[in-house]
Amino acid sequence: MRTYLLASLLLACALPATAQTNPEPLHIERTRFLHWAYQDLGAIGSEIATPRFAAYAGGAAAFTLGTAWLDDDGVRQAQSLYGKDDTYQEVLLFLDDAGGPPMTQITLGLAGASLLIPDTKFQDAAMTSLQTLIYAGLTGYALKGIIGRARPEDGPRDPETNELLDLADPYAFFETTGKNPFGDGNSSYPSGHAISSFGIITVWASYYPHPLTYALYAIPTGAVLNRMSANKHWPTDIVVGAVIGIGTARFLVNRHKAIQRGDLAGNGDPSGWDFDMAPTSARLTYTF
Repeated sequence: MRTYLLASLLLACALPATAQTNPEPLHIERTRFLHWAYQDLGAIGSEIATPRFAAYAGGAAAFTLGTAWLDDDGVRQAQSLYGKDDTYQEVLLFLDDAGGPPMTQITLGLAGASLLIPDTKFQDAAMTSLQTLIYAGLTGYALKGIIGRARPEDGPRDPETNELLDLADPYAFFETTGKNPFGDGNSSYPSGHAISSFGIITVWASYYPHPLTYALYAIPTGAVLNRMSANKHWPTDIVVGAVIGIGTARFLVNRHKAIQRGDLAGNGDPSGWDFDMAPTSARLTYTF
């Protein structure tokens, strides 16, 4: 509860301080968010079909496999720092909660409240953060099910005390899948805390760039450090999760800002594949 109040206070202080007042806000119908919901899915589908996305995915895989041998030392280093200072522990625990369910609650609350506020910029930021939470979160859950990486805490344990004897193998991929038809969404890779918290903060920092909003990155940073200290995640889980969250946020922010400027396609790319969805139809086109 106290972390929820802290995060709420930070957002409440940062946003008004950084807001640029607009005496004549754009009075766009709030139903635009319904169009965003399916149009953004089409835009994401178009992006996935590009060579650029394939390069990003290949880079993430290469980074993970190439640096996973450092994951064990990274977790142990985080634990050693965690055990040296009680204040440090309290701060990380304080921020860890804000990176989990409270961050989701704040996002939902701001999205709902934005519909009652005649400020287009605030509405766009709040609804974009909600979409980031949903789309990036679903991406992370799908990857968890497909990749099925063991968490550090999944290592061998004492059969009598259940005490963790050693960390799991950081290269233990595809070992927790098959527990349900969609894989194991509770596996380690990527970090769901990193995806949601870094993604949501990126949206607000993009719409309201200011040192106060940049300072909010302390919340996801502390949350993921605590996750490593608690044997929940490897460093590569966190890096890839943060990239997914930030990348999704930036994609949606740029698209929504482009739409507001009058570029209805919202993708800023004059050529290539474009996939558009509507409630009763779908269209795939290629522009030369």
